[in-house]
Amino acid sequence: MFIHGCLRFFGLQRPSSENNGERLCKDGKSLRKTFWELLTRCGTSKKNLSGRKQQERRQPLSSVTLIATREIVETNKEELKAFENKDVWTIVRVLGAGAFGEVILIKNVESNKMVAKKIVPLRQSQTSYEYTGEELLHVQLKHPNIVNLFCWEMLESKLHMFMEYCDGGSIKENINKIERKNDLCYSYFHQMIEGVEYLHARGVAHRDLKPDNLLLTKDGVLKIADFGLAAIFMVDGKELELEGRFGTRAYMAPEVVRDRVSSYLGPPIDLWSCGVTLIYMITGDLPWDEATPENRYYKMWLEKNRKLKKLRPWCLLDKTSRSIVKLLLEPDPVLRVTSWWKHHQN
Repeated sequence: MFIHGCLRFFGLQRPSSENNGERLCKDGKSLRKTFWELLTRCGTSKKNLSGRKQQERRQPLSSVTLIATREIVETNKEELKAFENKDVWTIVRVLGAGAFGEVILIKNVESNKMVAKKIVPLRQSQTSYEYTGEELLHVQLKHPNIVNLFCWEMLESKLHMFMEYCDGGSIKENINKIERKNDLCYSYFHQMIEGVEYLHARGVAHRDLKPDNLLLTKDGVLKIADFGLAAIFMVDGKELELEGRFGTRAYMAPEVVRDRVSSYLGPPIDLWSCGVTLIYMITGDLPWDEATPENRYYKMWLEKNRKLKKLRPWCLLDKTSRSIVKLLLEPDPVLRVTSWWKHHQN
């Protein structure tokens, strides 16, 4: 049951065709065994479906950079000791709340250390699981532009995750301070891309990149947060297609938001979200409610209608941002990735 639950969480699907099956199960290995090896053994460096080679210095999570699950659990137990004395920690305030649960700010009264604690109620189908999947994935992501997850614990059918506190708020909360300030926007955008590149090199798609999930420190460091919808798309050096309509509609790629959802690649949908986010950071507006042909503004984008440049938010973009957005908001997901990485590497 745990294995099947994790498969659903990470977005791994049984391929419908024989060819897809070869991509997922190497040498006739079962889906379950392939997933378990994702947690335990080293993968190989091969060219993926997006046309990009895995860097030796940036190996996917299916490689030796991934600690075996039992070692993660043991490490977590050690890290959790710092939070076991409830008398030392006090609640400062609620940072956010929603359908996912809530995030509260807690303070160590002895050291004055601030920590964000995310509390997620488990679904009824998850209450018998030892792990939900989010914490196992997030705790292994270590990068300056990704929120650090220290440890977690299960209490009363709720997952408590102790994370780095970003005292500058989210991009969305700061939009009035950065609106139209292109230099600052490009700084944040560059940091977001650095974090996304790190995720993709490790075979992880975020699937919900948006200003709400981009946090800032007071020093101006951007950090990607909330991996509740993240999925692993790289197993044993092979790139898998994902399924499911996940994310926030205004930031979702057309291959995800369309009525009849089929499988899609992980990296292109994150890059699309980065493009929409860049527009929002510079202008304070979104280009469309959803990327479907029925939407007037997205249809104009598809048709390359010149009148679009005279409308908000497009009229507020400079030449540089328009060039970047053109690459990231390419309707064809394969061209979106290959064109972007060619541009980014140059």
